[in-house]
Parts: sequence; C-alpha cells; structure tokens
Amino acid sequence: MTGMGTGGAVEAAAVARRVGSARRALSRHLEKVRLDSGKTYEQLAGMGLARRSSWDRWRKRQALPKDSTVAWICQKLGVERELADRMIDLATRAHDGARPTWYEQEIGSLGYTPGFTTMLELEEIACRIRIFAPILVPGLLQTAAYQRAIFEVAPGLTTRNAERQADVRAGRQAVREAQRKRCIAVLSEAALQLQVGGSEVMEEQIAYLLAQHATDHTDVLVRPASAGAHPGGRGEFTLLNFPVEASEPPFSYAEGYQGAECSEDPQVLSDFEERWGIIMSNSVPIKEFVT
Repeated sequence: MTGMGTGGAVEAAAVARRVGSARRALSRHLEKVRLDSGKTYEQLAGMGLARRSSWDRWRKRQALPKDSTVAWICQKLGVERELADRMIDLATRAHDGARPTWYEQEIGSLGYTPGFTTMLELEEIACRIRIFAPILVPGLLQTAAYQRAIFEVAPGLTTRNAERQADVRAGRQAVREAQRKRCIAVLSEAALQLQVGGSEVMEEQIAYLLAQHATDHTDVLVRPASAGAHPGGRGEFTLLNFPVEASEPPFSYAEGYQGAECSEDPQVLSDFEERWGIIMSNSVPIKEFVT
C-alpha cells in the first residue's frame, strides 16, 4: 500500500470538517431539543415523531435524520427559527456527499480499539491537541522506523495491516503538518529510554522530536523520572480543543487494551485538566532534557 499522500490527507481533512463536525453538532442539537421539550419518548412518538430507538441512534451518531425530518421535528417541538434553520443546515451538510473520510476507509478492519474512530474524526477538526504519553512516543510524533518496531511486536498484526496502520498514522501526521495544528506533547522519561527498535531508531526518533519542538506549532516536553509519581499512570491520554466555528465542546480520549474512554463530560474534562496541569508543572522542554 502506497499511502494517501499529503494532498489526499488535506482533502480528507476538509471532508471531515464539513461532514464530521456537522454530524456531531446535529446529534447534540437533537438531544438538546428533545430534552428541552420535557416530553417522554412515548409522547414524542404520539406526536408523529420518531420512536426511542431512532432518537438513541441519532444521539450515538449511528444514523442521522435528513433535513426534511429535522424540519418536521423542529416544527413539532416549537424550536426557534434561528436554531431550526441551523439544524436543518447541519442535516444537509451531514448528508452532503457523505463519502467516507480517509480514516473511515482505512481503519475498519485494522483492529483499533473502540472509540479510536471518534478520536480521529475530532482530531481532524481540532485546533489544539494535547497528549500525555507515559510509555511510548505518541503516534502523531512517531517516525516510520519507530512505528515499524512497534508493529513487529503487536500480537496478531499481519504485515498487510501493519502497512495500512502506518498509512493511517502518516495521513494523520500529514494533516497536522499541513494545517499546522497546535500540538503539545508531554512524554515521560521512560518513553525516551525504552529502546524501541534499538539505539539507531531511537536516535532518529529523538532527533525528530527535537525538530518538531523547534517548529512554531509543536511543543515536546519530557517529565523526568526524578519528578516522582504523577496522576497519569494509567496510560496515554489526549485532550482536544476546537475552533468556535466547529461548535464542538472539549474532548478527552484515554486508550486501554480493549477499548477507549471518550468523553465530553465537563467533570471528566475537569479531572483531565487537573491531571494535565500537575504533569506539566514538572515537565521540561525536550531540548533541555536531552542536551
């Protein structure tokens, strides 16, 4: 597999901004107008609207209604005209040539943990990405050699799927670079000491991290082992923030072996922000740590 190339990645990012953000925003608006109506699912169905199973699918973004259905819902629930017009527009954009984005095409059969597709969709439209990586260099900052070394020890991963996973990561990196997304990554000292692929691979990887840190859109920091215990010991987590026009709340993603915790809950985000602050307080720029 040859990969999608920078041009294809940037084009797919535009699709994600138009379609992915519209889907999520419409889903939230539908849930809000349903709750604001104060009506039970049975009452909504009695008004000629969808049954509970449909509302649940819309909330989970497993399906979304067409613009005509959204207009009917807004009329029945007395939604103010300005909001109704926005919801109808979102429905139109959510279904506007909704071809799969590049990551949807690539990751379906690759065995990623549930929740990863959501993180990828939102990563496309985020304006700031923060990552704490206590074990490995995060995917957005991995070199190709470092990636291959990780894939070599992944249980059950075929050569074909390893190549496809590499394409996914290359595509993510191309989009981030093309859009010059703000990225702040904090690595533990252990992540730099772990000899993934051997000394030559790690030397190349650290040189790449230093080069990224030298750009104006990426900060790479290290939390020294001497700083002691930290509140990120359960594994890597990512925090995403979005531009105002995306109508997206902040988002957290924490990955495990069999699944991932994805959340927009303010209490969950507050917990992660506190953890991030503590981790950052004892971290230093990578250029100070490795020289």
